[in-house]
Amino acid sequence: MINRIIEICMKNRLLVLVIFIFVTMAGWWALNRTPIDAMPDIGENQVIVFADWPGRSPRDIEDQVIYPLSITMLGIPDVKDVRSTSMFSFGYINIIFKDDVDFYWARTRVLERMNLAQKDMPEGVVPVLGPDATGVGQVFWYTVENGYYCPNHPTERYAEPGTCPEDGEPLIASNLELHELRTLQDWTVRYYLASADGVSEVASVGGYVKQYQIDIDPNTLLAYNVPLSMVYNAVRGSNLDVGAKVIEEGGMEFLIRGLGFIKSIADIENIVVKEHDGVPIYVKNLGTVSEGPDFRRGALDKAGIPATGGVVLMRYGDNPLRVIENVKAKIAELTPGLPSGVRIVPFYDRSHLIHRATDTLKETLTEEIIVAAAVILLFLGQVSSSLLIALVLPMGVLLSFVGMRIIGLPSNIMSMGGIAIAIGVMVDAGIVMTENITRHLREPHAGESKLQVATRAAKEVGPPIFFAMLIVIVAFIPVFSLTGQAGKLFKPLAYTKTFAMLGAALIAISLVPVLASFLLPDPTRTRTSRISKIVARFFAILSWPLRKLADGITWVLRTLYRPIIQLAVKNIWTKLAVVVLAVLIFAASIPLTPFYKNIGQEFMPPLNEGALLFMPVLLPGASITQAKDVMAKQDLIMNRFPEVALVVGKLGRATTATDPAPIGMFETIVNIIDPAEWPRRAIKRDSTAELVSVLVQRLARDGLISEEHVSHIGADFFRDIVTAAVKRFDTLATTYHNSYLSVDERESLYRIWFLRVLLEELLTEVRTAGMGLAHVKIGESETEVKLHQIAEELEPTLKHKTYFRTKNRNELITELTEATRIPGVSPIMTQPIRNRVDMLATGIQTPIGIKVFGKDLAQIEEIAVRIEQELLKLDGAQGPYAERIGNKPYLEFHINREEAARYGIQIKTVQQIIMTAIGGMNLTYTVEGRERFPIRIRYMRELRDNIEALKRVLVPAPKGLHIPLEQLVTIERRPGPAKIASENTLLFSRVFCDVDVDTIGLVDFVTLAQKTLDEKIKPTLPQGYFYAFSGQYEAELEARNRLTIVVPVCIAAIFILLYLQFKSPSAMFSIFLAIPFAFIGGMWMQWLMAYVPEALGGGYAIKYSTAVWVGYIALFGIAVEDGIVLIEYLLERVRGGESIDDAVINAGLLRVRPIIMTTATTILALLPIMLAEISTTTGAELMKPIAVPTFGGMVSATMANLILAPVLFSLFYPVERWIRQR
Repeated sequence: MINRIIEICMKNRLLVLVIFIFVTMAGWWALNRTPIDAMPDIGENQVIVFADWPGRSPRDIEDQVIYPLSITMLGIPDVKDVRSTSMFSFGYINIIFKDDVDFYWARTRVLERMNLAQKDMPEGVVPVLGPDATGVGQVFWYTVENGYYCPNHPTERYAEPGTCPEDGEPLIASNLELHELRTLQDWTVRYYLASADGVSEVASVGGYVKQYQIDIDPNTLLAYNVPLSMVYNAVRGSNLDVGAKVIEEGGMEFLIRGLGFIKSIADIENIVVKEHDGVPIYVKNLGTVSEGPDFRRGALDKAGIPATGGVVLMRYGDNPLRVIENVKAKIAELTPGLPSGVRIVPFYDRSHLIHRATDTLKETLTEEIIVAAAVILLFLGQVSSSLLIALVLPMGVLLSFVGMRIIGLPSNIMSMGGIAIAIGVMVDAGIVMTENITRHLREPHAGESKLQVATRAAKEVGPPIFFAMLIVIVAFIPVFSLTGQAGKLFKPLAYTKTFAMLGAALIAISLVPVLASFLLPDPTRTRTSRISKIVARFFAILSWPLRKLADGITWVLRTLYRPIIQLAVKNIWTKLAVVVLAVLIFAASIPLTPFYKNIGQEFMPPLNEGALLFMPVLLPGASITQAKDVMAKQDLIMNRFPEVALVVGKLGRATTATDPAPIGMFETIVNIIDPAEWPRRAIKRDSTAELVSVLVQRLARDGLISEEHVSHIGADFFRDIVTAAVKRFDTLATTYHNSYLSVDERESLYRIWFLRVLLEELLTEVRTAGMGLAHVKIGESETEVKLHQIAEELEPTLKHKTYFRTKNRNELITELTEATRIPGVSPIMTQPIRNRVDMLATGIQTPIGIKVFGKDLAQIEEIAVRIEQELLKLDGAQGPYAERIGNKPYLEFHINREEAARYGIQIKTVQQIIMTAIGGMNLTYTVEGRERFPIRIRYMRELRDNIEALKRVLVPAPKGLHIPLEQLVTIERRPGPAKIASENTLLFSRVFCDVDVDTIGLVDFVTLAQKTLDEKIKPTLPQGYFYAFSGQYEAELEARNRLTIVVPVCIAAIFILLYLQFKSPSAMFSIFLAIPFAFIGGMWMQWLMAYVPEALGGGYAIKYSTAVWVGYIALFGIAVEDGIVLIEYLLERVRGGESIDDAVINAGLLRVRPIIMTTATTILALLPIMLAEISTTTGAELMKPIAVPTFGGMVSATMANLILAPVLFSLFYPVERWIRQR
């Protein structure tokens, strides 16, 4: 069938070109319309239900709101889990659906159930659906802040003070108060940005909501005999407009309005509450009216200064880059209409990450295409061949985008990564086809046209090429079987790689032969035209150096390969020696397998998002005032680091259902500057050790160290000096930079300072070791002067050698964490997207969590603390922490029903006094144009700010009596839950635990922890209590279990396909054994990466992870590709009558060039990924674990294909032939 396709294409070359032109245009169209994001959305398919009940405790919210809603949601089809959390004043439910459920269908089903549950809700509670956004939909955060403006050009805004560039006038600051900025955000900015296409919601955070506050004096109420209920009824009745239809007058129709909305403080003060003897009693007679901040459960802080702003949530399934561009366009439109000087300033913009990630992959793809074309040019010596590949590769990439567009796959790191790792393999088909056609054209072919020769050559290698591509595609099938987070992460890569391979296979058997018949020269053709002879000679002269270079490379390859293959198949003993050597290599590699744990394990290396998210958690009892102080202090500390561009902290929640954070939880965005601009404020150990030996000699020469002891100084001494100097210099440099004193390592002061540190540490170590210091102590003035002189003399020699380096990202994270460490605060440093995914997927911020289920929260917490203590004893456990859910201070009012009845007071009356007079109540809202502000009533602060004052609060009773509250209630202090979490209506608490994956893998740690807890905790659990493990390890375990089943099945499928293709067990086994040897090369490459210099993209071992296993899956298919074509030639020669050993040698010499070419393109195409530094290249940390196994495995697989496969064939085929002949 493949040969038939080739024949049709070669007979209709023009039609093929036209078809591919249209396909290319379609690919270009798809490329420009494919949604772009940084990474796939790996969050759960969930719908959020949110309910607020101001002033109510978590227990009230749970029992009366969340629990009735939760049991209603359990009956919805295709629901996996129903998770809920009840907190102060609000609660929310996450309904997790199966991944294949349509998002909007799920929202419809949830809405139906909400309507059913509404009848069970308390008065005033109306649950609402969360926005139609996913957990990673928070794509844009901004602040609304004061700036500067020119009085004559007020529409222009400036961030810093100065003079107007237009007329030189001094700039004027816009000094809006925080509540004015919040009003601007709530009623202008928020709604205008929400109109941007693709935006689901814009939520406000920080600042103060303006509120009219009525503070009532209860003594005045008593004096006027006015119950509190009369006051708030009067206020409510004085805030309304009415309409009275119309009247006609003089042929005109007039609309009638009764205007009664409250507009100002004076309007509230003059509300009549009661009339007494003809004298009106106004609100102002009963208390005070003022403007103030509404009660809030969230705050925003920018570099330690209170701020206000908002967050933009992208609609589900939309294009984040387009949405952000739309929002920025709306900001540009709105800004001129804002008050003079006020600016909208973004502090988290997902588009930066998207651009960095896509730019990385664009550069990688471009470099890979150039490398592939260069390899063709180098090996074939033909510009036309390289041009052919350079044309075909972009076309294959565009075909992938057509497939992506058809199935609705967005462009991101993983989908683009699939194309990136496929480039080297895509070009293999083109290389084999081009090389074979080139070789046939160079051979004598009298009587055949160039078209006929090209067709014959294409048909010769077309079937094995297509079959090899089919094997590569089949090998990747296990990735499609992944589910959960792993499936969402790697399926885009699998789809695009499959599209790329299918495209490459189709292009190789259709377009490449057609283009080759046009572009490749025919050296044997006799030209009759004089002009054609001149042109041919001209191009021959130009290409002569390249052709000779290519011929030389081919000669070298065959010269090197010939003696090796001849020796390998010389006799039975050399053949067996090759097999024994292969077995020994395999045995030596066994310690690198996952079973021996010499290489660490992890689920997935996190994407370097650029920005960090600092998430400290305070104890539940912390107040919002205390939380703000802690956040401001930590933000100021982090903002001083020279690598940090800006720190913006948020405590509590924004006004959106997607942000259910308590006030004790911070989410601080730490924006990092470009790593290329980081200061070099750390010491390089190797070069510094060399410098110490020079300093020792100098100090000995100046008499500061005894000459007799210099010879006793060894390597340990130098290592101790460098360690001490690194630590001290690091502390001093950090302090210096954190004081905003920027010192560059190129300045002499910095280098002198560095030398002084080394000299002082050196003398300190010498003195401690008793080596004979000439002076009593370092601090003496004469020694100080001498050290300074030595430093100044040696400083110029440091100019030409770098002793300093930048901190890496992990070191910076450690520094930030340590610098902000505060007793009682649990710091967690993560990343914005990663945090949202983890929190919404399992509710666990750490790789491993343990959920403790039960009936009583206190008992659950006690069990969780015991589990924490047991985890602390396990190797590899890092910072296990059990939630303290029951430590929130409560002040409970227990009503004495008998006393209330004795005075004729209803329970409702007492509760209203507690709720309104003490807690305060928003009675109504003013309508001031577009703006709405609440009106709150409450007792004066001095009458309710302590327990003794609360006891004296008066409760109105029938017959005009007012009874002190202490006679009707018992006030009790007690701890209670800060929040109540449940899963499928079962109460639970969590134990968080991080794991040192260099010590033990996640799954292995869970196995160990499970065994420990089953032995020490499980037997002591009360009936109805149990625990379950959760967290990131679940995704790793799920992926591991799935791959454990599917990968062997896939390998078996490859095995069967090879047999069906060749019908020869010896050929099948010879090719198939390339897979284990590819695995060996991949493992060694993983291990060797720890010894590759950081500048070359190394410095750390590549741990076993799902990404690495995906790389191995890709490798297994590629590994057999070269062997298929080689063994195909072998079988043809043997079946043609040639002896086996001669066939092995001749086929190997014939195929060594294309095999080396395909291997070189595959390996060199991966070089851009391999050389990328993860600290500076966004996406490299995700792509490198996939590329490393292929890079190393292709080396070993090529050796197996060129040497081991022919040897095994020569051993097994005679036996196979003997069996067939019997």
